[in-house]
Amino acid sequence: MQPVRLHPQRLFLLVGFISFVVAACSTPSQPQHIPTIAIVNNLTAFDALIPLFKDSMKALGYVEGKSVNYIYNGVAGGAFGTDAKAIDQEIEKLSGQNPDVFVSIGSIGTTRLKAVLEKTNKPGVFILVTSPKSLNLVQDEIKPGGKLTGITSGGLLTTKGLEWFLTVAPTVKRVHIYYLQSDLTAPSQFSLLQATADKLKVELVLHEVKSADEAIVALSTLTKGTDGILRIPLFNFTAPQTTAYYKEAMQRGIPIGSTQAGSVGAGNLTGFTLSNEEIAKQSAQLIQQVLHGADPATLPVQPVQFKLDVNLAVANEIGVTIPDSVLQQANNVVRTLATPIPATPVATAQATAAR
Repeated sequence: MQPVRLHPQRLFLLVGFISFVVAACSTPSQPQHIPTIAIVNNLTAFDALIPLFKDSMKALGYVEGKSVNYIYNGVAGGAFGTDAKAIDQEIEKLSGQNPDVFVSIGSIGTTRLKAVLEKTNKPGVFILVTSPKSLNLVQDEIKPGGKLTGITSGGLLTTKGLEWFLTVAPTVKRVHIYYLQSDLTAPSQFSLLQATADKLKVELVLHEVKSADEAIVALSTLTKGTDGILRIPLFNFTAPQTTAYYKEAMQRGIPIGSTQAGSVGAGNLTGFTLSNEEIAKQSAQLIQQVLHGADPATLPVQPVQFKLDVNLAVANEIGVTIPDSVLQQANNVVRTLATPIPATPVATAQATAAR
């Protein structure tokens, strides 16, 4: 067989091609850009959302340290979350690290962030802002029109909690709310609760008490069938006080509604709470769209998802009949009582309150 001889010009081209391939293979590839998300949070209560948000991002393929980085320096805003100067300093610090997108939790932090975003090309996603249009964070919730979009709570949790409580217990005509003398935040919600009570044609009765035990003793003054209690997150009990409270309420047939997370299993008839898991998922999905190049100006603001809980076992215990049509609205129906609450004589609470 005759050896194949290449024309000198073809041989030159072949050698050049091989050299190019070898060079291309040996040249190190450019490192892939890993997006960075900066988180602004001014309230300790919102800290629980952050790991859930990261988990939701991971479920979408964003693994921390590998395909996404986070910058979060902790809560900024002082003891009450309202220190604008501290929040501004934190936003400035985050901006200096050139993140790809900002996540802001709550209304105050988002309001402070908006001014910064307007001076940059950075997008932002807010979480749990009650009324973004009224706060001038967006032009419209369908077409935000600026650098921000996000998740809105769409109204105070307590007012909607009252509506759900009265849907489940429609015979209640007087709704009692107990709050501590030292509580500075509860009164700020009363005007909105009063407006809701007026709309639903029920009487709102506010009780300022000196202690949790005093609230327990007050149960003895309520009437079965017409009185009910709404517990808002601003009034918490110790474990023994919780035991005494629900035991006395069940014995007297007094329904209790709550807006405290996970509380429906404790002895409340109803629970109306935010789902942190759903909020985290919604937020992660919005962030994913932004990281893929979506413009926040065109991404509609999403309403937060609430959880409607009802305890059918408590309803049976206190003699409240709940129609199937109402049960079908609930996200979660508890059908069996938790571990029976041991009897705690009211006299013990009365003696403690009298000290």
